[in-house]
Amino acid sequence: MKEAFSVISKTLQSIFLFIIKLPYYLSAPWRRYNILELEIRGRIMEERYPPTFFPKLPHPRMALKDILDIIAKAKGDPKIRGLLLKIQNNSMGWAKTQELRDTLLDFRSSGKILLAFLEQAGTRDYCLASASDAVVMVPSAQLILMGLSTEVTFFKEALDKLNVQADLEHMGEYKSASELYTRTGMSRAHREALNSILDRLYDQVATSIARGRKMSVARVKRLIDQGPFLGKEAKQAGLIDELLYEDQLEDYLKSRINTKPVRIKYGRYLRLSRWDYHPLDPWEDIPRIALIYATGLIKSGESWDLPFRERAVGAATINEAIRKARKDERTKAIVLRVDSPGGSGVASDLIWREVSLTRGVKPIAASMSDNAASGGYYIAAAADWITAEPGTFTGSIGAISGKINLRGLYDRLGLRKEIITRGKKAALFSDYSGFTPSERKRIRYEIKEFYRGFIQKVAQGRGMKRPEVDSVAQGRVWTGEQACQIGLIDELGGIKQAISWAKKKAKIPEEVCPIIDIYPRPRRFFYHPLKFGLPISVEFYDILKSFSWADLFSPGQVLALVPFRLEVK
Repeated sequence: MKEAFSVISKTLQSIFLFIIKLPYYLSAPWRRYNILELEIRGRIMEERYPPTFFPKLPHPRMALKDILDIIAKAKGDPKIRGLLLKIQNNSMGWAKTQELRDTLLDFRSSGKILLAFLEQAGTRDYCLASASDAVVMVPSAQLILMGLSTEVTFFKEALDKLNVQADLEHMGEYKSASELYTRTGMSRAHREALNSILDRLYDQVATSIARGRKMSVARVKRLIDQGPFLGKEAKQAGLIDELLYEDQLEDYLKSRINTKPVRIKYGRYLRLSRWDYHPLDPWEDIPRIALIYATGLIKSGESWDLPFRERAVGAATINEAIRKARKDERTKAIVLRVDSPGGSGVASDLIWREVSLTRGVKPIAASMSDNAASGGYYIAAAADWITAEPGTFTGSIGAISGKINLRGLYDRLGLRKEIITRGKKAALFSDYSGFTPSERKRIRYEIKEFYRGFIQKVAQGRGMKRPEVDSVAQGRVWTGEQACQIGLIDELGGIKQAISWAKKKAKIPEEVCPIIDIYPRPRRFFYHPLKFGLPISVEFYDILKSFSWADLFSPGQVLALVPFRLEVK
């Protein structure tokens, strides 16, 4: 009886959906668009946001997977003759940029036209644009191709002026997060790790541009040293193909596709694509793959995405999603998408546990985005298969702990505390004193034990010996390319590769297109202002985000946190 009701329900659902989409089917043959217009501006989010009650408000930022799916769809759409890529102030990390670039190259392999239009472009913008057949720039614009840099801010002298002491301990030679508060400059290990990352990433960028522009890598590096370029200088150097204003693009596109260009914007094409519906066979269940996003700082409790806060991965939220996918009979495999610099060691361990419980029950892959370091790597380590882009920041297997001693600041402000205790270590985490020798010994023991556990879990997940893991751990951050060479990940690639692996391991036939279920399920109906891309400087946004990091520094908590907020510009 239950099966009969299920069949009837599915049949009625298929009929209902077919009827409401009938106008779409009838109008499809008369659509005349032939150029897909995709604008890459500012930050591209990992996750798709839920619908809002106010559709006339500015649209939230686009989701990376939607963009990748739409480009793949356009590749096989006979109506689409080409893709116009408009890039301005691309603020994606390098891994997302590389993943999008690879998808653009795949589109280009179909023989369709790929044109990049730049108003003003930096190194990241140009690296993405170099995947196209032709690069067009506004005549008055600059090509700010000047290489890569990263900046590290040290706070010790500022804390000294406030009479504040950072009493922090770390485990791992390269685990340099505490150095920002205890030193006035980089240690040898800190500098070595940063230089190694910049060297690899610089080579990746130069190689990508060289292949796209059919130049030698040496020539690209010479041109980078000569930057920035005015438009005419960039054209003379062979970095761009044409200097045109946007109104001149119509004639240029017409000359490339030999017909009148009719553009359709990404947003409209995405909405139309979601109407592409093939009625489900009511007698057969379509297999599903769960795509679970772990985006932001890792913390205990529920996830959050609130105004003036950096996005946070709540262990309770992620574990609920993993359990639900594991127990759902329709879900055949799981992909955990990680974009996190880490955070709470305990919360990371809780997520690791849920991933490890899933391993052996259902295939589970981890796909690393821009950042999957420290706690971000911890939660991925138990997966069956791990992928990352060459420019992903990962590793950072180590730990830090300690507290901030504010007694000097209190004294300067005329504040006094009297502490009454019962128990020898009752005031261990008081902000009114530093650690005694016995207390410091205890803190060091705790982070040493956490580090040992971290090493053991990585060794178990990766099929390595503990000394092997320890030799590449020590809190050091690696690029995805380096991590693949030393065995911390399995394959270079993004979401597409992880889903393909999951589909294969779940024994889903090649001709079957599984349903991708997104977790955690959206629960919000309103967006906060920062998600609309309202006028707010990137610097101010980063300052606002930095306040959310303070929640992690509860006294004595062991942190699995990337040793520096690494942003390569």
